This record gives sequence, C-alpha cells and structure tokens, in this order.
Amino acid sequence: MEAFWKRSTRLSGVYTGPTDSGKHMVVYFDPNCPACAKQWHILKPYLDQVRVQWIPIAYMSSTSLRRAAAILASPDPAQALAENERNYDAEKKVGGYDIPMNVPEWALEAVKANTQQAVRTKDSPGTPTLGFELYNGKRYFRMLGIVDARSMAVAVYELGNTMDPWKHSVTKP
Repeated sequence: MEAFWKRSTRLSGVYTGPTDSGKHMVVYFDPNCPACAKQWHILKPYLDQVRVQWIPIAYMSSTSLRRAAAILASPDPAQALAENERNYDAEKKVGGYDIPMNVPEWALEAVKANTQQAVRTKDSPGTPTLGFELYNGKRYFRMLGIVDARSMAVAVYELGNTMDPWKHSVTKP
C-alpha cells in the first residue's frame, strides 16, 4: 500500500482541505462518474479537516478527458471540482462543470498520464478509489467504491492519529 500511496501522490490532482492537516487522503475520480459524485457529497462535511488530493482520470465517457482536464486547469480547481459534483446530472451521468472551448494541452496530457498509470499499475481499477494515510508517513489503506457516511466519519476520525495501535497496547487495571 505504501507504493500505491507514493505513486498516487506524485500524480496531478486537485487539492482540497487545509495544507497543514495531519489527515490525508487521495481519491481517484472520473468527472462523469455517478459514484464519484456520491462520494464527494459524503466527503463534503470533512473537506475543511482532511487534505484530499483528487486525482482526475478519464474512462466513463467521451467527455471525461476534456472535463477532467478543464477542472484541473481552471483558475480555481477546487471550486471547479465542487461545481462539477454539486451540479452532477445523475440522469445523463455527466458532471456539472462546463467544458470550455480551449482546454490546455498540458492538462489533457496530465489526465491521460493519470489514467494510464492508474490502469497500468491497477492503482485505480474503478472509480472512486480512495486511499488513506492512516498514520503520518505509514500505514496506508485503499478502498474501491463508495465509502458510506458512517464509515467515512470513522475513517476521518482515525486519519493522522499519532498513536499506532499496532505498537501500543492498552491494559486494563
């Protein structure tokens, strides 16, 4: 899992949450993925507590690449991501961020590279794929699919704890 984490954090992404947070996650997403939109809504209450790197990949539809690249290249990528997920059209299965006429080539290439690496290394066999750094600099975990609200609350609480339960034991008096 450490190799997954290190590969993931080197990819191009959209960052949300405080830069000084001790709680870290990565989320592979396709901007046209209905499950990703649901996961964003579940994570929304925690976006001010957890530093999340949203890694755009493109495989859901013909507009995924350009929409993902447009989000990445927007003047405020976090706001563009929020707009995409808030305005997601579940009926049409399409993200809510409007794709501009001219999407920068660097952003298109970055999303292509993210997608190729996710497929080649099997880091993200589908979306959403979530990665957690359970303890600062160690103990990583990866999940595929939606993490429900209750489980997410527990995960966010546990993220970044300095005490590693594998090294410490509690004995009752």
